[in-house]
Amino acid sequence: MTDPADVGGPLSKPIVAHVDWDAAVNEGELTSVKVEVNSPSSLPDFPASKQHGTVVSISELSDEWGAQEFTRLAREIWALRPPFDDETGTGMRIALRTGSDLIDASFREQMTAILDIWTARVTGRLLPVGRSVGHDGVLPPRLPAPFEDGEGDSTVAAGAKRRPDRILRVDVEIQGGSKRTVHYLVPASAISKVRFDIRIFSLQNRQPHNISVNDARDYLHRFGGVNLFDSGFRLPYYGVDQDWLEAERDHGRRLDRSRLVPDALQVKKGLLDLPANARIYGVVQISTAEEAKYAGGKGATNDALSIQVSRDRLTDNAAYQQLRVLVRAGLDLYAMERARAKLLDVTKLREQRQRTPSESLGALAASVELVRDELPPDSYETLRYAVDEASSAIKLAEASSSAYASLLGALATAGSTSLAYEHEISKQVAALHDLSVDLTEVAQSLHGAEAGRVRNAVERMEEWQERIAGIRAVFGPLLSKESRDTVQRYRARPTVRKVVREMQPLASGIEVDVTGIPNDLMFPAATLPAWTSILQNVFLNAYNALSDTADPVISVVGSRGKTRSKLLVLDNGVGVDPEASENLWEPFHRELMLAPEKEAAGLGGMGLGLTIVRMIADEVGVKAQFVTPPTGFNTALQLDWREPRDDR
Repeated sequence: MTDPADVGGPLSKPIVAHVDWDAAVNEGELTSVKVEVNSPSSLPDFPASKQHGTVVSISELSDEWGAQEFTRLAREIWALRPPFDDETGTGMRIALRTGSDLIDASFREQMTAILDIWTARVTGRLLPVGRSVGHDGVLPPRLPAPFEDGEGDSTVAAGAKRRPDRILRVDVEIQGGSKRTVHYLVPASAISKVRFDIRIFSLQNRQPHNISVNDARDYLHRFGGVNLFDSGFRLPYYGVDQDWLEAERDHGRRLDRSRLVPDALQVKKGLLDLPANARIYGVVQISTAEEAKYAGGKGATNDALSIQVSRDRLTDNAAYQQLRVLVRAGLDLYAMERARAKLLDVTKLREQRQRTPSESLGALAASVELVRDELPPDSYETLRYAVDEASSAIKLAEASSSAYASLLGALATAGSTSLAYEHEISKQVAALHDLSVDLTEVAQSLHGAEAGRVRNAVERMEEWQERIAGIRAVFGPLLSKESRDTVQRYRARPTVRKVVREMQPLASGIEVDVTGIPNDLMFPAATLPAWTSILQNVFLNAYNALSDTADPVISVVGSRGKTRSKLLVLDNGVGVDPEASENLWEPFHRELMLAPEKEAAGLGGMGLGLTIVRMIADEVGVKAQFVTPPTGFNTALQLDWREPRDDR
């Protein structure tokens, strides 16, 4: 550097300081680094014709760099420059000129890309002296202790009375939401000029500028927090590892009310929304040179913002304590606005339709991502795994519920129609019975072949009546209001035997062995139509599977345990692979193709029987599934349930 105006002084001739970076790194302490200083005859040409600057020489390069490599470089060094324009003109500028427009453009874009993906932004600045505006609150000279009463120490240091009161303007913007501006009175301001820009990030999903979520999180873990720049140069002490604003402390202690935000803007438990250092990138810009001049003019030089001898942090004095208050006031205001925005979101949600379970799980997953950086890694992974597992289970349940709802609609229509048909058939059967009685009387007055034909017709009519009576018995439980409304535990063996007997007209002569059902086995509490429907569809499925079997066998066995009981329906039909049977329970899914005459008769084949079984079984707390059959059988359909504690 040189200063031509310093005639006869130490800066009248050029001065160059050489730093060996490799040696400096090995020293460990910044103050112990040796610097070689000399006075050359000339200086390099610095940008903008400046008389001072920095030259970085990199030697022994072994790689060829293109757009991708320079983009990565930009991601590494963007934290060296402030995110906003430096009004003093002395801040660090980083530019790249390679002769390639593509490389230069990629570098420029990445130098600011990380700063453009924020979800909330807090900016603040001291207004010029004499700027008269109303204020919303008054700030203390230092941060209040966490649990002290009142508003903390509000006394002004001796000698500071002559300093003017100032106004701090803070703006909070939540992306896609609200904006708020608040003015604070700063009594006897020990600071001449300060600006801060703090950006809060919620890193989830795909980010703009091709920045991956993991890369962005890595950046904030390395460079995040609230950084401090003196005349455009970053002070190394401040950053993600330093809680110099005590926000991490207050968040960890679960403090929920701010001592800095005006009462009118407080939100209940709003301070709980303070962001963690790993979720923010903030810059506070000051100039210790200007602060020294300001304090000197006010007779309080010792209280000015100044840098320690280590050159990495500010001296802890009254001005520094006040600086902490100014910046922390911005963070506290953000926490309140964030809490207010969440309350508004909840209100809007209540006004909208009720969320489905999967939508609620999606919102929970999003909330987990929002607080990821505030959770221990193990806790986050455990919580995320639990949410993913619950989400998968709920989506499967919703799909089944939707299918069941569609099926119930069809069954309700078919059921009401069937009952109407049954009522009409009952009248027709009664009329047919009367007609057969009349024909029998007529046959008695006839002789020869004519009498034989009439008696034959009467016999066929009576056989048909008996068959219709058997089929109508299948609907018996549905026709009785008492059986439809009564919920109780039914004995398994009599219930199964009754259903088998009622289904004999549809069984094609197949016998069902129920001797393997224990006498004390009880079904879970449900209505009789519920159990009748389950068993009817189970047996109809077995009958159809045995349609081409030479020696069909169906056996029903059961067992009762202290905690769980089960019933198995076994047959030697076409067989079902338990490992590949789950899709058989889906509506309208068919593996077995029935003979046309059976399908036309309505004896299954539509892919609804097993769906009805599981739908009703789920409702009464029974698990329906295919299991590996014992020797001698090809299919085993198992119904198992938990025994009530009172019955154990």
